[in-house]
Amino acid sequence: ASAGAAPTPAPVTIVATYGAPDAVFAPVWVAQREGLFAKRNLTVDLQFQASSIQIPSLISGQVKLALVGCGEVSAANVSGSDLLILANIAPVLPYLLMVPDSIKKPSDRIGKPLGISKFGDTPEVATRIALAQLGIKPEAVTFVQVGSAANRAAGLLGGAIMAGVISPPITTDLQKHGFHSIVDIGKLKVPGGLELTGQRSWIMANRDAVQRYVSA
Repeated sequence: ASAGAAPTPAPVTIVATYGAPDAVFAPVWVAQREGLFAKRNLTVDLQFQASSIQIPSLISGQVKLALVGCGEVSAANVSGSDLLILANIAPVLPYLLMVPDSIKKPSDRIGKPLGISKFGDTPEVATRIALAQLGIKPEAVTFVQVGSAANRAAGLLGGAIMAGVISPPITTDLQKHGFHSIVDIGKLKVPGGLELTGQRSWIMANRDAVQRYVSA
């Protein structure tokens, strides 16, 4: 190497996760597919992991970086964790409240089961915002914890739930089966979307590698 060349950074392996097969996660997919991590001497083990277990995996140390909702990060830190948000890749909630064709007006929603991931997470927050837009009080519906966006879509298709917040491109598949959006939460520009998050202690001990990951 020439005298003026920058030193090659040390190789680092990072286990990282994303929580759903949604378009909002495209930045990490592209970085992996196009070799942008490898160009920075990072070996990234990029895994799909249901959003309900991303935070426990971070806290246990099994996962070093995760793309996860800000609500989940806040709840974990309130409970005593020390997670740090590094970047925001979805500055607003990107969800659509999807319903079957049988639901034509807001009052049709009353009393019906409504799927969320779990209580306290970002999809639940988005769901409550959507209900407020429809003028429906949360106690007028039945919340059902079903897990990931894929599970919510399956619940809609199978009839186990009658509404759920979903992000593209899953929404496109649902539309092919006769479902439609009754509230576009993304258009409301509600802040607080998807965060790149890790444990503060690991981030501070691996600042160079973390910067390379973010730069990719």
